[in-house]
Parts: sequence; C-alpha cells; structure tokens
Amino acid sequence: MRIDNRLFGIAIVLLGAAVIYEARHLPKVPGSTFGPGLMPTIIGICFSGLGIKIALSAFMKPADGMPLVDFSAWNNQGRGIIAAIWTLMGALLSILFLQPIGFPLLAVIYVFPLMLLMKARPVPAAIVAATTVLGLHYVFTNILFVPLPSGLLPLPW
Repeated sequence: MRIDNRLFGIAIVLLGAAVIYEARHLPKVPGSTFGPGLMPTIIGICFSGLGIKIALSAFMKPADGMPLVDFSAWNNQGRGIIAAIWTLMGALLSILFLQPIGFPLLAVIYVFPLMLLMKARPVPAAIVAATTVLGLHYVFTNILFVPLPSGLLPLPW
C-alpha cells in the first residue's frame, strides 16, 4: 500500500493538532510552572511542523499521476491483509476487553495468532508469545509500577 505524501502530511498535521488540543485540557498541577500538557504540546507542535513540511514538499513536486492511495501492492497478499486487520481489530478489542479478560490472557490470544499469520511455526510462536507476555507483565507491574489488569488469569507476582 502506498499513501501519497500530500495525504500523509495532512494526516500528521491533524494528528498534531489533536494532540495539542487534548494537551490543553489536561489538569493543571498546583505549584508547578510547567503542567502535564507541556510535553504533549511540544510533541504536537513537532508533529504539525513535520507534517506541514512533508505535505509542502509533496505539493511542490510535479504530479506523478499516482493516486493518493494505491492498494496494488496488496494484490495476492491475503495473509498480510488478514494480519493487518488482526492488528487493528486487536487494538480495538483490547480497549473493550482488557479489564474483564486481563492483560496476560488477552495478550497471548492476540500475539499467538498474529505470529502464526506472519508464518511462524506453532511451537516457537507459543513459546515466544507466552514469554513476551509474561516478561512485559513483570516489567510493567514490578519495575515500572504500572498496574495491568489481571482479569481471568491473575499472575503470582
């Protein structure tokens, strides 16, 4: 799939504007000069600036006759298309089901089939999926102190 830089640049500018807008609504911290919205605002400004540069450089070039979005590279790529859809749907379903199912179980359910779609063998895919999920859960809960929902499968730590 190919997305023209004119369209991609405009999308990045809009993303940067959305980040700036949301950063302005973060609550202020009493007694501090800089609030929690400072870094997201800086990131949003950088996104918008780079998006403008990408879009302007694409508009300055002569038109090459290519469509704004070209899906021809996806022809005969059924497994790749299914993997892309699985990735997007997994992100959306994680928003809905992370609390009731929990991170460990949902992540394995998400990662293992994705690895199979990417042509991994089943046994190594299962080992890597389980090891990765357990490792991530340990790092987030014990080192970074970010609580992840345990859901149906609570882990011993």
